[in-house]
Amino acid sequence: MTCEPHAGPDDAARYETAQSIQQANPGWLVIWGVYTHQYVAFPLFRAPEGCIVQSDSPDKLLQRMRDAELAFNPGQARHGRPAGLSQEMPHDDAAGWRGGEIGNL
Repeated sequence: MTCEPHAGPDDAARYETAQSIQQANPGWLVIWGVYTHQYVAFPLFRAPEGCIVQSDSPDKLLQRMRDAELAFNPGQARHGRPAGLSQEMPHDDAAGWRGGEIGNL
């Protein structure tokens, strides 16, 4: 038995949001996880092995990305929000997951 991911009705918008976040944050690879239903960001700067940041909320993902930048790459940390994202997004991070091997972020 195999489980194939299938795109939900909101996935297209979430792929676009992930692309917007990545374009505004060139130090990161950002994707929408079809299986996890989470935005996932991989640092392209020097960070501990296994450093992955994820959230089902774009706003929380951005905050966690900033936290990781400050923790692991303080000289290159960016400030502010990417253009085009609203102040509040209609997503709830119900899982409460704060990322991979990045400590208490």
